[in-house]
Amino acid sequence: MKHNTFLVKPASSLCNLRCRYCFYDDVSNSRACKNMGLLSHEMAKELIEKAFAATEDGGSVHFLFQGGEPTLAGLDFFRFFLETERSMQRKISVFHSIQTNGICLDEEWASFFKTNSFLVGVSLDGTRENHDLYRMDAAGQGTWDKVTSTIALLDAYEVETNLLCVVTGQLARKPQRAFKSLCELGRHDLQFIPCLDPLDTIGGQAFCAASLMPGTISCNGAIMSASAILKTTCVSCWECRLHPALPQAPVDIISPWKAMEAFIPVTFMFWMSGSWEI
Repeated sequence: MKHNTFLVKPASSLCNLRCRYCFYDDVSNSRACKNMGLLSHEMAKELIEKAFAATEDGGSVHFLFQGGEPTLAGLDFFRFFLETERSMQRKISVFHSIQTNGICLDEEWASFFKTNSFLVGVSLDGTRENHDLYRMDAAGQGTWDKVTSTIALLDAYEVETNLLCVVTGQLARKPQRAFKSLCELGRHDLQFIPCLDPLDTIGGQAFCAASLMPGTISCNGAIMSASAILKTTCVSCWECRLHPALPQAPVDIISPWKAMEAFIPVTFMFWMSGSWEI
């Protein structure tokens, strides 16, 4: 294939936050083994070798690091990953992005991201009130101050940084307030992600956006309703900007499913069950 994208979970489901709505925690709790541990250097090297072998000359490979919280794999892991890429580089372009809660990031991380042209997506849920209600640390404390400090640090290092906001029912009630709050943090592309219901529950319950949006029957519908209320929108979804050949994402508040329409062809590779599954 000409272009390949790999979603890598280097820390499996490990996370240093206890977000109340976390769908991946719900998923991992339903598995026979909740956490597969950290991705080894040997397995990372094998992934890179296979990714490059599957990509035609003149093409591109995109590595998207996600979690859990991927930075728990440690900065040395990411240094090893990129050093390994360079040691076997071919005539292909390599791009990197990471989705993080921002808690572990410091100047060393920021410098690394800038030097290696990472696209960094930081999770921040609109307003302090909403963010601290749902995105708490292991001690049950809100994380707004830490995350906004991290965003300021990344901006200071001129790291390309986008903000990822989960649309809960509470946030969907006042979308203009959330949008204004995010814009006050600086110039960033925004992605609004529908909050998912826990497994084995009826849609529209718990924290999801549809739960507090009268007349909507799904999280996606709630986001579209929020978009109509705003009448002003974000730029492009950070995922859609990875591929240089992709068309511009619609100027709209978009869901992950809509973003994925412009994301094909891709290869998703997950760290699960002690092996890579394509």
